[in-house]
Amino acid sequence: MASTQDIAVAALCCYLYGASLDALLGLDDLGRGVFRYILDVPELDFQEILKEFSAGTLVLGDARAYCNLHKAITFRQREMYRNGEMTYRSPKWVAGAGD
Repeated sequence: MASTQDIAVAALCCYLYGASLDALLGLDDLGRGVFRYILDVPELDFQEILKEFSAGTLVLGDARAYCNLHKAITFRQREMYRNGEMTYRSPKWVAGAGD
């Protein structure tokens, strides 16, 4: 399990781990528009993704799929804001994946 405050990295991990929001286990609103994204991605893989992302060497096969995931995450954030929620946990987390 890994976490980041960078939505681009969170969307990228979701894209690389199934092109769905399955890898997004949770969101924490840290205030002032800052979120922590909790991801179901092995830590070593996550570090390699960060390394390639930072170096600009990571290649996307489907930019539209990545953009759709980014939009889905921002939609979830707006939904949290509208509902006055500070945290979100996916059904996968609730079922025990976040332990």
